[in-house]
Amino acid sequence: MTPERKTEIGQAAAKILLDTKSILFNTDEPFRLTSGRLSPVYIDCRRLVSFVAEREALSQMAAELLSDAIGADKIDYIAGGETAGIPYAAFISTEMKKPMLYVRKKPKGFGRMAQIEGTFDNAPSPKPHVVLVEDLQTDGGSKRVFVDALREAGAEVKHGFVVFHYGIFEQSLKNMESMGLTLHELTNWWHVIDVARESNYFPENVIAEVEKIPEGPGNLARSKLPQNRVLRLGDIRYNQMTSAAPKIAFYASEKPKAQEALKAMQARYDSVSPQDADIIVTLGGDGSLLRALHEHWELEKPFFGLNLGTLGFLLNTFDADGLPERLQKAKGFDIHPLRMKTTDQTGATHEEIAFNEVSMLRETHTSAHLKISIDGAVRMPKLVCDGLLVSTPVGSTAYNSSAGGADYPAGCECVAAYPHQRLPPPPLVRRAYSS
Repeated sequence: MTPERKTEIGQAAAKILLDTKSILFNTDEPFRLTSGRLSPVYIDCRRLVSFVAEREALSQMAAELLSDAIGADKIDYIAGGETAGIPYAAFISTEMKKPMLYVRKKPKGFGRMAQIEGTFDNAPSPKPHVVLVEDLQTDGGSKRVFVDALREAGAEVKHGFVVFHYGIFEQSLKNMESMGLTLHELTNWWHVIDVARESNYFPENVIAEVEKIPEGPGNLARSKLPQNRVLRLGDIRYNQMTSAAPKIAFYASEKPKAQEALKAMQARYDSVSPQDADIIVTLGGDGSLLRALHEHWELEKPFFGLNLGTLGFLLNTFDADGLPERLQKAKGFDIHPLRMKTTDQTGATHEEIAFNEVSMLRETHTSAHLKISIDGAVRMPKLVCDGLLVSTPVGSTAYNSSAGGADYPAGCECVAAYPHQRLPPPPLVRRAYSS
């Protein structure tokens, strides 16, 4: 399926949700979702079951999407998660002419099928392929109980499907990866925003506020940037693009997928060296973009990352078509690197630029005793630990998050400091521009 068709499906599904008033916006009093997160948008896919023509259209698009992504012949069963996933599993299984199951949140009775309604008696193989269906996904954590039940019953569950995926919760991607699931969606947050704005479903000031939420504080994904964003180094001057055909330099990962994409892009678009370019386009994952930043930040160029990796928190969706137009329409997003300056035992100083984090670790068998000052004021006179991790907001979801530190909005003016191997004290936060 082409990216254009996926976008067409996403926008059509978003329009159905908006037309049936299955989406509510409230920027003054955010809704508390089942996951406990706060969101200014509430998606009520259960409401859609009362709209016959609309649910049929969604079912047809779902069948097209799943057939293309997985292959209809590789799907043995469609399983709905209790409760809201059950009607959609029924609609899709009917459209695809597949047998249906539904999975309870808790077992009822005993045995391997105690949590599953339906039967595997007519399964074409001892390990039937099942697609798990739910109405929507925030962070995806609730799927684990359904996935585990199906796998314990002998099914192979590699794919999940939802009508609406918020797509702004960082934990969603991590949960899918930990469960070994590939998630397929009809539409997401950004499709809804685009359609709502284009068709004037809500006042522009409300849409503008909702659009900011993934970049702002709260419980939403912190470092996943909205699509079609150019990264700019906020503390470093650069020349903005003025040409309708900007000069492009490509920077690709060494992985085969990225190298194939590089050949295709260079065959399609003229490319120049990074020194002569108006913009540097990276092909790969977040790591490739970070390497490109480290190698070329002194050129004072903006960067546009295309995702050919796994997570792509800093990247845009890969699409070989219309790159110059995307670059012209892209919105700038400033990131502020850290400038590290250290003095070693000999008195020599060392300086580096860091885009994610700076990590300091002890080199002896004894713990480090650190005094932490911010803007000349001592904020922590004594911290006993193995070292300290100082992160930018963009980098806060990397090692900082793994160590137990808090995530911060990608655009906020702060840095995070978190100790290595220490009972976690509150993270230290300070405006990035203080010093």
